[in-house]
Amino acid sequence: NRRAKLAGEHNRRYAYRVATIMTEMVDALKEVTLRGKLDEVATVISSNRARATRARANMSFLGIVPKYAFEVALIGGFLLIGGTSYLIGGSAAAVGSVTLFAATGFRMIPAMNGVQGAVTNASANLFFARDVITQLTASRARVSEESIQVADELPLPPNPRLLELKDVAFKYPGADNEVLKGLSLRVPFGTSLAIVGPSGAGKSTLIDILLGLSTPTSGAMSIDGVPLSEVMGQWRSRVGYVPQRVALFDASIAQNVALTWGDDYDADRVKQSLERARLGDLILRGSGIAEPVGERGQSVSGGQQQRLGIARALYSDPFVMVMDEATSALDTATENRITESLRELHGEVTFITVAHRLATVRDYDQVCYLDQGRILGSGTFDEVVAQVPDFRVQATLAGLVD
Repeated sequence: NRRAKLAGEHNRRYAYRVATIMTEMVDALKEVTLRGKLDEVATVISSNRARATRARANMSFLGIVPKYAFEVALIGGFLLIGGTSYLIGGSAAAVGSVTLFAATGFRMIPAMNGVQGAVTNASANLFFARDVITQLTASRARVSEESIQVADELPLPPNPRLLELKDVAFKYPGADNEVLKGLSLRVPFGTSLAIVGPSGAGKSTLIDILLGLSTPTSGAMSIDGVPLSEVMGQWRSRVGYVPQRVALFDASIAQNVALTWGDDYDADRVKQSLERARLGDLILRGSGIAEPVGERGQSVSGGQQQRLGIARALYSDPFVMVMDEATSALDTATENRITESLRELHGEVTFITVAHRLATVRDYDQVCYLDQGRILGSGTFDEVVAQVPDFRVQATLAGLVD
């Protein structure tokens, strides 16, 4: 009974851990992919699932052992009683023993059915098990192939000057219409680019292409003339991403900034990233960078959560930081504080921002207005106001132009 309870507790603990990590990982999928943490996540999940599986196996085993042990003991008891009765009392006693043995046989039928059912169930699931093994083998081969590709990549320029898109188009598999149509952009490193436009314009798709998570259907993207496809692995590792809602894990501040579930992080880099994101006050709290943030970051404010996302992006020392409506869910005061902290990083990091609140990108070096997959205007904020009537209306309503 004690072992069964212990197995049940282990199953609950590890199954809950798997569910928690998978939920958190989905929330931070782009960041996990960019930082090359998929293998670490898979290892943690696999380890916890294996422990949960062993616990369930122990539960099942401990559940059936008493039943079969009792039935074996019962059969042995009847045989022993029957044989003893024959030796002592002769045939009459043997008849009674045989009767008892027959009754015992009927008792054995459910047990035999149970065994047969288990064998049948195992046989029925054999093909599913083979499919899973095949998929796992294929996944391992794919990971190995990607590792070889990364090893063969050209090095990124140490001080890149220009990110360029030429006639980039994108269409989702199976779709008839292109989401992006002939986009061309030049983004000097160290500058800021704002991508604006109505919902459904293709902004998120363009962001995925800039992050290296989607490949253009046609056209090209390059860094100082080097095709992005030839430096993809290194590019992803040097791109920071801050989503609208930062996914924080039930772990320490340092683990959240370094995006790790272990202790393999650089404490100095964590502190530096926090300082650059204007979160130096968190270092002074309780246990410092070892202080837990709580489940989904419940122990820190909304503004601090977003700045933790910025610190996480800065931890990898990125060339480019992509902000996907990262402040749209915050109040104006908090948004202004975050915007100010980002302004201090101008020139150090290239900012590419998707924004609905135009006030946050008023001072950006370049604004790109996207609509129905096409660029309708690009240039400074005032130049796009002059080029795109819809943008002028929005800027006027926001009180940003006369």
